[in-house]
Amino acid sequence: MNFQFIFTVFAFAAFLLGISYAIYSYVRLRFSRERLRLERRLDAITAENAKLKSNPSDSLPFSTIPKLDAWMKRYSTFVWLYESIQRLKWSIHTDQFIFLVAGLFFITDWVLIKLGASFLLSSLFSFSVASSPFIYLMVSLSERQTKLERQLPEILDFIARAMQAGHTFVSSLQMAANDSQEPIASEFQKTFQEISFGRSVQDSMSDLSRQIDCAEMRYFAVAVFVNQEIDGNLASLIKGVAKLIRERLRTKMLLHAMTGEARASAWILSVLPFVVALIMFVVRSDFIVLLWSEPAGRTMVGYSLLLMFSGIFWMQRMAKIRV
Repeated sequence: MNFQFIFTVFAFAAFLLGISYAIYSYVRLRFSRERLRLERRLDAITAENAKLKSNPSDSLPFSTIPKLDAWMKRYSTFVWLYESIQRLKWSIHTDQFIFLVAGLFFITDWVLIKLGASFLLSSLFSFSVASSPFIYLMVSLSERQTKLERQLPEILDFIARAMQAGHTFVSSLQMAANDSQEPIASEFQKTFQEISFGRSVQDSMSDLSRQIDCAEMRYFAVAVFVNQEIDGNLASLIKGVAKLIRERLRTKMLLHAMTGEARASAWILSVLPFVVALIMFVVRSDFIVLLWSEPAGRTMVGYSLLLMFSGIFWMQRMAKIRV
C-alpha cells in the first residue's frame, strides 16, 4: 500500500475543503440578505445627492511628487492605505510609507547577504522585517476600531439625552463630540462641521458610517435616515439603537470569554512546532537538519505545514463566532 500517495490525497483534500469553506463563508457573509438590504437602503437614500458628492481621493496628497501622486490614485490599494493612515492621523504620506517598507526590505536583505546568509533565507527574513509596518498598521486600526465600537453607545446615549433636553440633532452632535474622548470625538466633530457648512445630513452620516466601519454605526445611520424621511421621535430611536449596540457588545464580550480556551489552544498548537524545531536546531542541529537537506525531509515538512495551516484555519473558524 502506497502510504505516501494516501497521505498526499488526504492532505490535498483537507486543504481543498478548507479553501472551499473559506470561500463559502466569505460569500455568505458578504452577500447575505441582511447586508444587501442594508446597502440598498443606504444607496437609495443617498442617490439624490450622489452627483453632488466628489471623490475625496481626487484631492488627497498621496505624494509630494505630482506624477507619483496621480499614479497612486489609480489603484484602490494605495487609496485604502492612505485612508488607513488618515484614520490613524499619522503625519506621513502614502509614498513615504511605501518607501519605508521597501527600504527595510532591501537594507535587511543586503546586510544578511553580506553576513553570508543564503538568498532564500535573507529574502524570507527581509520580507518578515518589511511587513512589520503593515502589521503595526493593521494592529493600530484594529485597536482604533475596538475603541470606536465601545465608545459608540455612550455617545449615542449622550445625543439622545441632549435631544430630549430640547437641543437639535446637529447641536447634539457638537455637544457629544466636545464631551467625548478620542478617537470617536474627532469623527463626530468632523460630521458636525460638514453639516454646519451646508452638507446634507445624509451624506455626512454616510461618510461617518464609512469611517466607523461597523454594523452598529450603520444601524445609527439608518435610524437617522429613516427619521429624515418619515419624521418621529429621533431621541427615542437613538436611545433604542444605543441599547441594541450595548447588548451586542455584551454578547460579544461573553462569547470572547467563552472561546478564550479555544483561542489559547490554537495559539499554543500553532507556535509549539516552530519552538520545538528551534530548540532541536540549537541542541541537535545534525538531527533536524535532515528535514531540509534530504528530499524525504522536505516532503515531510511540506505536508506537515499544509496540515498545520489547515488545522490552524479550522481552529480559528471554530473559535470565531459572529454576533
